[in-house]
Amino acid sequence: HPEFPDKARVLREQLGTLARPKKACGTQLTGALLARLAQAYCASINKGAAPAIKDSWSLISADECTQAATKAAAAFDRHLAEAKAEPADGPDGEPVAVPADKLEKVFLAAFKLALDADDGAAIGDEAGAIRDRLRDQLRVRAAAVRTGNREKIARKAEAACAEIDNGLLNFATFE
Repeated sequence: HPEFPDKARVLREQLGTLARPKKACGTQLTGALLARLAQAYCASINKGAAPAIKDSWSLISADECTQAATKAAAAFDRHLAEAKAEPADGPDGEPVAVPADKLEKVFLAAFKLALDADDGAAIGDEAGAIRDRLRDQLRVRAAAVRTGNREKIARKAEAACAEIDNGLLNFATFE
């Protein structure tokens, strides 16, 4: 119908003017969060119980925080991979370590990237506790990378020392 686009535009303008953002426990809801909250209420009603706003919100916000932490940890790992911070074997099979100062700069950037991503997505009362667990998880991950880097350095140093020792043994005399 030719009038439909105009009427739809007027309706959108009225909704934009009259409707206010929905909030749950002090957090502004996105469409996806509102839909999840409605699903939680419907599930509760279908089980014959009265929906508990606080309980439903706690479950949804904890799930959102966990998803945010998972994405943040993935962003941390992606940044390490892109920056080639993981110690690896070179083309000749020899261990290639990452200089410590470069590694620490990469960690700082990766931590910031991950925690910023978490800040943008974590909601509700559980956000702080889940963020603390995320921070601990990232520290453990960084420590594992540091350990792997030190092991590569140690293997390279041992190989260099063995090469020097073998070279010295080939001399008939030390004059």
